[in-house]
Amino acid sequence: MQFIKNLWCGDLPLVRTYWVFGVGVGICLKLASVVAMLVAAVTAPFGVFAAVLIGTFAAVFGHQLFIAGAIWRSASRYTGRPIWRVLAKTAVVLGLLSIPNEIASLANQNVINDESLRRQSAIVNRNVPRMIDQATRFDSMTVEPKELVYHYTMITKRASDIEGDVFLHAMRSNMQRHLCGSEEKFMQSVMRNNISVSYSFDGMDAQPIGKVTFVAADCLLSAKR
Repeated sequence: MQFIKNLWCGDLPLVRTYWVFGVGVGICLKLASVVAMLVAAVTAPFGVFAAVLIGTFAAVFGHQLFIAGAIWRSASRYTGRPIWRVLAKTAVVLGLLSIPNEIASLANQNVINDESLRRQSAIVNRNVPRMIDQATRFDSMTVEPKELVYHYTMITKRASDIEGDVFLHAMRSNMQRHLCGSEEKFMQSVMRNNISVSYSFDGMDAQPIGKVTFVAADCLLSAKR
């Protein structure tokens, strides 16, 4: 506690306060916050993710406000060349003015958008097509505007041999249970970012059977049943 008090009161040398506790600790906190939010977005329930988001913001910007006061006081006590005192205080002012932009930037690290999904789909599509079961082949993942689409082929029947409405109703029920299950944190994170998740089915003749689409509200409705 005495060390923190000394840091806050400006009793530590300016170069140490600015570069070690300002720049160094600040970079480490921001990197750790980005990693924590990305992991929470993919693996944690929404309540945990929200807590992580609030905690990371509090840590990063609590540090920034604290260190701004520490640098300002240390600069006021600095007895070396005046230029360093002026530059340090200027950096404090600019840092405080940049806080709104930094909040927006840090929050956006969690956003899953079309571009990040295209990168993910490129990885998934390296290992397709592949069989899901004896009758179903997973062909590809594509990204449409605000929509993530999984493409499947039913390899034992033509589209005309399948009652589309009955088939899609059954698939929707099964996939909703899977998609909204506790193990599907990534897909739930996708939908929380206002991106729908769709499953498109074709027959063995490459003709469409239909598509089922889910949004975040579908999992909320499922949880209430």
